[in-house]
Formats: sequence, C-alpha cells, structure tokens
Amino acid sequence: MVLPSVAVVQMVALCPLAVVHLGPVSRSLGPMDTFMLDVLRGWRLLVAASLSADEWRDILASTGNKLDYHAIAEALQTLWDEQVGGS
Repeated sequence: MVLPSVAVVQMVALCPLAVVHLGPVSRSLGPMDTFMLDVLRGWRLLVAASLSADEWRDILASTGNKLDYHAIAEALQTLWDEQVGGS
C-alpha cells in the first residue's frame, strides 16, 4: 500500500478543490484509507457549501464535530430545509 506524503495530505486539506494525482489507486483500501477519504470528502463538501461562520458552527454542532461525508451532508440538508421552510 502506498500512502501519500504528509505534504500532499496538507496540500489537499488547505486547497480542497485541488486535483492531486497520487499514481495508480490500489483496489483494496484499508479501513484507515476509507476513513480518511470519507473525512476529506466531508471537509470538501463543507468548504464548498460557502457557509457563514454561524452556519459553519451550526453544522459542526449538529454533527458533534464529525467531518465524515454522510454526517455533513445530512446536517447541510437539515440546515437548508430549515432555511427554505422559514424556521
């Protein structure tokens, strides 16, 4: 298994929309690989949502500071449903 260097991971975290080619992807990802990819995907979704500081705080509070993709997606959907519904 080939892991990306710390510099590459930091670059992706700082610039989530950057496309980084890490070479051929192994078809068998371990649990830690899957976890990290899910967290990075959640982080990218949160950044791409262009939230205000208050909305960002509300999302993190509603997910219990979890950054996994499904938690962020569900919290964003709830936030947007509340905004559209006028709550």
